[in-house]
Amino acid sequence: IRFYSVAGCCGSSLAVALQPAEESDLVEIIDEVKIAIQPEMKEELSNVTIATEEDNGELSLVLEGYNPSACC
Repeated sequence: IRFYSVAGCCGSSLAVALQPAEESDLVEIIDEVKIAIQPEMKEELSNVTIATEEDNGELSLVLEGYNPSACC
């Protein structure tokens, strides 16, 4: 799973994709899931806890503390 930035109406917005890490990405293993973070998004995610939850055999990704800006 890769977190990266995309251009939004008020600057960069967080995007998530099922794609391999790029060479410059920060890579962590969280609950046995490989997470890649584009360096430009590190500060935006600095107060966010990335976790996984399982419910009835389905795995979900949770971003605890993430507050996207809504300026549009």
